[in-house]
Amino acid sequence: MKRLGYALIGLAAAALAIAVVVTQHASWWQPGVHRFWAPAVLVVIALLLHADAWTAAGLAWCAHIGFDRSLGFGLRTREGFQRG
Repeated sequence: MKRLGYALIGLAAAALAIAVVVTQHASWWQPGVHRFWAPAVLVVIALLLHADAWTAAGLAWCAHIGFDRSLGFGLRTREGFQRG
């Protein structure tokens, strides 16, 4: 039951974030957040520092980017259009 609660909180937060971006034309603080170089740098530094939690975070970030790209969500221009 606890996991279901966390899942619902996560879904609500994601829905709210998407709603704010869409309705307010908010800008994400990209472009680095959806490029593989940023989490790759994080993973390398975390591995060098033996920071397991940060290594996991960097790998999760890479997974997020990979899943987005696999679903067709690529990088966007500053105007918000999908890049070819």
